[in-house]
Amino acid sequence: MLFGFVMPGPIEIGICLFIAVLIFGGRLPSLMKSVGQAIPSFRKGYKEVEVEIAGMADDLDLSKKEKT
Repeated sequence: MLFGFVMPGPIEIGICLFIAVLIFGGRLPSLMKSVGQAIPSFRKGYKEVEVEIAGMADDLDLSKKEKT
């Protein structure tokens, strides 16, 4: 069996998080702030794309109705 490719358990994940906090501890608050600002921006862009696609679908529906 391949024991090196087993999913990590909660203890291993906890150790990795502890090491990450030790390494990035000083920069962690600014990193989380950046992530917090990026998420609403991403959602806004996603909604804009949805609206644009819906508008394009409406335009296609109208053009199909005009042809018939």
